[in-house]
Amino acid sequence: MLLLLIFISLGIGRWSVNYATLKQREKEQDLLRVGLIYQNAIFQYYNNSPGGVKDLPEKLEDLLKDPRSLEVRRYMRKLEKDPISQHSFEVVRNSSGKIIGVHSPSDQTTIKKSKFPEKIKYFEGSRTYRDWIFKI
Repeated sequence: MLLLLIFISLGIGRWSVNYATLKQREKEQDLLRVGLIYQNAIFQYYNNSPGGVKDLPEKLEDLLKDPRSLEVRRYMRKLEKDPISQHSFEVVRNSSGKIIGVHSPSDQTTIKKSKFPEKIKYFEGSRTYRDWIFKI
């Protein structure tokens, strides 16, 4: 009977570790999906600059409705939260103060270390989610 209890508790312990890893992998995939949406939106904002002068957004809300255009131009439907931390993404700015990317505020260690899509191949070797900077 005692042996049975030991095996049951070992099984439950193993299952909970596997479940936690599975949930983190799901959140990681969501982070990659959402981060690429932000990266693409910033890229589109830049490429659709009116007047031929390329410009970047000053704030993330500019991706929801481009203030440079008389017509309604949206690059994102809504500002998504970081799936890992459940907080807002942190912005990365260039020397002019314009947004060139976003990243997670989480210092949690990543599971995925390689085999990233070409657009974010530079993530390889990153240690934390904060290191995954979705930039143009």
